[in-house]
Amino acid sequence: IARRRLAKYLEQRPPFSSVGFSLNDNIMRELGQGIIIGGGMMTIIFITEYSLGMVTLSFKPLTLFEMSRLFGASVFIFVMGAAGEELLFRGYLFQTMVEGTGKIIAVVAFALFFGYAHWKNPNVTTFSLINVTLAGVWLSIAYFKTRTLWFPIALHFSWNFLQNHIFSF
Repeated sequence: IARRRLAKYLEQRPPFSSVGFSLNDNIMRELGQGIIIGGGMMTIIFITEYSLGMVTLSFKPLTLFEMSRLFGASVFIFVMGAAGEELLFRGYLFQTMVEGTGKIIAVVAFALFFGYAHWKNPNVTTFSLINVTLAGVWLSIAYFKTRTLWFPIALHFSWNFLQNHIFSF
């Protein structure tokens, strides 16, 4: 709320578009592309690791009700997580830094911040932190492609959702 007020009153910007939530005709396309691209990339990782014998498949028997409840709760949690992280890491502060310092400095700074924010993830390694930091760059590029947060939110959601809920990495 404070960011929207700052944007509206101090900078004379529309409150939602200044944090990356522009309401336009491309929202559904950006969300769909993000889900397909992020999910496709995670699926390629799974197929590669499965083909190389790095992962195995196992199934937990669940009732239809259990699957539906778990799926719905997971979608909600992962959408909220992706939206919150994208708002924090590619929202108003990031966009303002881009205007003040340029794309490269802002992307590097916020990618490092994104990596640092994940350093206490379960089973974290130096390699995984490097990957998360690079994901911060990837998600910043997604923001620049559309100048909204819809596309990076969808990428972030589908990547995390498939990684955790579907493939159990």
